[in-house]
Amino acid sequence: KLSVLDNKFDLLAITETNINETHKNLYSIPGYTSIFSSKYPNKHKGSGIGIYLNEHFTGSIINELTMICPGIETLFIDVSHKGQNFIYGVVYRPPSGKLKTFFQQLEKIFSILANKETGVQSIICGDFNVNLLKSDPNKSKFENIFFGNCFVPTISLPTHEKPGCDPSCIDNIFVSDVDNVVGSGLLSDVKISHHYPTICFYDILDPVAQNDSVTEECVPPRYDYCETHIIEFNSQLSHKLSAEEFSADELGFAKFIECINSTMENCFRVCPETLKKSRRNRIENPWISNGVINSINYKNFLYEKWKKSKNKKNKMGNSQLYEKYKNYRKKLRNLIKSAKNMFYSKKFDKCQGNNKKTWALINELRGKSLSKSKCSFLVNGDLVKDRRIIANEFNKYFASVAQDLNENALKSENLPITPIPDFVSFIGKRVNDSLFLEPCSITELERIIN
Repeated sequence: KLSVLDNKFDLLAITETNINETHKNLYSIPGYTSIFSSKYPNKHKGSGIGIYLNEHFTGSIINELTMICPGIETLFIDVSHKGQNFIYGVVYRPPSGKLKTFFQQLEKIFSILANKETGVQSIICGDFNVNLLKSDPNKSKFENIFFGNCFVPTISLPTHEKPGCDPSCIDNIFVSDVDNVVGSGLLSDVKISHHYPTICFYDILDPVAQNDSVTEECVPPRYDYCETHIIEFNSQLSHKLSAEEFSADELGFAKFIECINSTMENCFRVCPETLKKSRRNRIENPWISNGVINSINYKNFLYEKWKKSKNKKNKMGNSQLYEKYKNYRKKLRNLIKSAKNMFYSKKFDKCQGNNKKTWALINELRGKSLSKSKCSFLVNGDLVKDRRIIANEFNKYFASVAQDLNENALKSENLPITPIPDFVSFIGKRVNDSLFLEPCSITELERIIN
């Protein structure tokens, strides 16, 4: 099947290989580097994991994330391509494995991933043997573990079909950055045993390509889904849908999608200039309502009015206007504080029973939450977002500060510079004669006493 494809997959993952690592060369694929983990000892069937990596990529096994246990088998590799790094992992849970142990090991894996270098994208795929199409506590627990660590599934179709059994979605591909997913699905015409192969097209741009594709508008769009905007969106969309006609074909569907997208952009998108005026908005502070924003604007109006009343004779301005502004500002602060307390109280109620989310919320209030912003710097006129390049440029700058200052000083005719002598001149003369003291002996002591 792979030989007839025009474009090769960059990564292939296989579970239940039933072979050991030493036999991986027997199952090599041209154009790929094979990375295998051995099967569980004394288990002849339903064990072993293999990864085939495109020969243009480089990968190394992450030992702390790779394990072979009765209830779970994992194989994680650190992949590098054109200066871009990401983590690729394969997980297999035997149907007979205990779910409690499996969930504990997953939590351990995510705790290790959280301590890895921030910003590195991760992909986790495999046969989890947890049916996402079935509603039960185990499925909810499984989803909470992945969602709680910002991983999103890309497969929602039945991946396993067996005569006499209901179709189930037990194979999946989870990604840490869903915005980079171009598409995903199943290869329905290729069925291996009772499983359908799952595929995911994931766009990982190298730093050069990212810099070339940067436009003048580097600030990502921001959207405000407040109640007022939702009502406006429903009104505009209803009007457009009643006024437009959509044909029952691909063109009609594309027109329908374009209608929804344009209405969302018109109703929910926030102007960047609005965000720069104040941090008190629903983007930065979700507890700020439209009424609070109107109150903030009125407070600013009172302040400007009092400010205009100040002059040389009366530097404090109109006392009545100042008192009115001060009292209104005090009430507004209490109002914003109450809105914030109510907002987080509701969030804590939703996190009740989930310690991970509760502590994440506590750290957010303490200002200890991880920043998701991706910094960018201008380097030689080019906008650079790659952290390694930024770090190297900072190192070059600070390492060359002294040299640049000396060169600028030497170019100046009015500033005499005495050259720094060689470090050898600071070293004193070598002493050829040395002093040695012999240790005291019993004979010497007796001689001195007598």
